[in-house]
Amino acid sequence: EEVDDAMRKIPSRLKRALFPFQEAGVRFGLKRRGRCLIGDQMGVGKTLQALALGSCYLDEGPLLVIAPKSMRLTWARELERWLPDLRPKNLLVCDSQNQATAPLRLMARAMRIRDELRRSRIDDDGDDEDDVGGSTDAIARMEAAQAAREILDQPRVVVVAYKMCQLLSAHIRSIRWGAVIVDESHTLRTTPSLSGGDGCESEQTATILRMIRGSKPEYARVDPPETRGWRPISDRVVLCSGTPSLTKPFDMYNQIDALRLGLLGDKKTFMHAYCDFHQNRFGHHNVRGGKRFAEYQVLLRNVMIRRLKSDVANDLPAKRRDKVYVDVTKDDMSAAWRHIGEQGRVNLEDDGVDCEGEPNSAGSIAKMQAIGLARS
Repeated sequence: EEVDDAMRKIPSRLKRALFPFQEAGVRFGLKRRGRCLIGDQMGVGKTLQALALGSCYLDEGPLLVIAPKSMRLTWARELERWLPDLRPKNLLVCDSQNQATAPLRLMARAMRIRDELRRSRIDDDGDDEDDVGGSTDAIARMEAAQAAREILDQPRVVVVAYKMCQLLSAHIRSIRWGAVIVDESHTLRTTPSLSGGDGCESEQTATILRMIRGSKPEYARVDPPETRGWRPISDRVVLCSGTPSLTKPFDMYNQIDALRLGLLGDKKTFMHAYCDFHQNRFGHHNVRGGKRFAEYQVLLRNVMIRRLKSDVANDLPAKRRDKVYVDVTKDDMSAAWRHIGEQGRVNLEDDGVDCEGEPNSAGSIAKMQAIGLARS
């Protein structure tokens, strides 16, 4: 019943676009209170499922989407397409610290005002109030209305790249988010070091992990003092990755641990229980292999759902191919030509390429178009 109530919050257009297996994926996430890993194979439709899950929690707070830099605008287009109530001023795509800092500060202020309004629950009836009380209530209602307008003018969805998320972490942590979507979550890969707490991960990975799962008490002795006591920025976290484990089971530890703390034990326990753990002659930890896969998969099913194209082929529409145009700088073009020359020693002089590798004729441009280095 709780899941059905949440499903009704999904915009009707988005809900109608969901295939049966995608709706099952959304229900899977809702049953886990919005903390799950959607590990479907590429092309199966993870983005739509993540957006549907995120839309169920917009009444709890704004939606944060953390994605690779190259995917920010793609996510922005999908958000505008599937969330019909989302106006341009309600969508913030973080391009730089200077551009995003002020809007995020205003968002944090608006969210504080919203929480205060919810706590105060101003009585609109004003029964049994004297003149002074009535005037005070009227002023309070006017201030509440102004505050409500201010809240409505703030971004409801923020899209940020991984690195920018790290740089803006202080501002992002000042906001209580309704839900967080982390695209290509395999980026949060796990290092085999057993010392240093989150500090043994890259600074980017450690920052995002602390934001979505909070600081781990067992890391308190080794983590920097300023990172201790971090609380999760949201109760709802949706991770998306078509390749959640790039090469070995150990790659997934950070992702699963961020969704359900302690499900796989601590890192050392996980290494010995489910990885082919041993030390090489230089003292380095080797976790390339795996073991007890059946038990490991049972644990993963608590938070992860994965379908291959072959599993849902009957539900998928016909394959559609799109052209995606990208801006290429002159330096990029020169580097590409140098790479081609190094790899294949391609002789393009007859096509009009000068000695610096720059196209100077229609023939060279046509050849570049053919290999995908220039726009059609």
